[in-house]
Amino acid sequence: FLRARVADDSDHIVDEKAAQMGLSTLNSGELLYHLARGLRVGYFLPTGNAIRDYVQTQLNPTINADRDLITAIVTAGDPSDPSDPTDRSDAFPSRDKSADSMRALHLRSAAGIGTANFRSVQRLIDVKQIPLDAAYCDEVAELARKVDPELGASLIDFLPDRLMASQYGYMREFSQPGIPGQDIDEPFQRSTQRYYLHKCSGCNEWHALEERFPDCLSCTDNGATVHGPDITDRSLPSLQSSWSLHCPDCRRPFDADTKRVVMLVS
Repeated sequence: FLRARVADDSDHIVDEKAAQMGLSTLNSGELLYHLARGLRVGYFLPTGNAIRDYVQTQLNPTINADRDLITAIVTAGDPSDPSDPTDRSDAFPSRDKSADSMRALHLRSAAGIGTANFRSVQRLIDVKQIPLDAAYCDEVAELARKVDPELGASLIDFLPDRLMASQYGYMREFSQPGIPGQDIDEPFQRSTQRYYLHKCSGCNEWHALEERFPDCLSCTDNGATVHGPDITDRSLPSLQSSWSLHCPDCRRPFDADTKRVVMLVS
């Protein structure tokens, strides 16, 4: 279902997403692709711990599983090209081909050396320090709440300035939703607002299920099935409960093996 998202080559993409849908992994692949093109990339998360978790659980496994990537990584103090002015003070320890420093990643290719900088957004300098060709803003619902105490402005608002000198200017914002009309929902409302739609095989209607929640949800517990809003009016179901998605209009269950999922502009 992410194929339509992968195929979208827009400069600025906003993803208001569910948890654990694979978008961080997808963006890791795109980030490495940009590095192979010799671009400078910034990856931003709310805290240092979040940066550490992302690098260790998402990025490093991707790098260490690919021989070509391992070979292309430039390690700290690499003397192979002393004329290269790239600042490698935050590059990787030579003992391991991964982003162990939690600060930067340098990847050598025919296009040059691409650099990724990983930053937690705590101060204004964290978002204004480096020029970028691409910026990845992860967990925007939390990033948007990082405010400069002197300016009284959201720190994430300064990130687009880092792209102004680039001929590329890729911007990726993604997060689980927070407050309607704010956080990640604010830039999403300004976008083309594309949705993944499910088609019911009964009434042939297309539905954006997140817009029809909880009418599209059913719970079966102890032989009884409860639909939609009634689920919230009963006691917490037992661990033996089974959950399913159905058409919010005709209540025909969606077949997980045959359902059609597309990405359409609303």
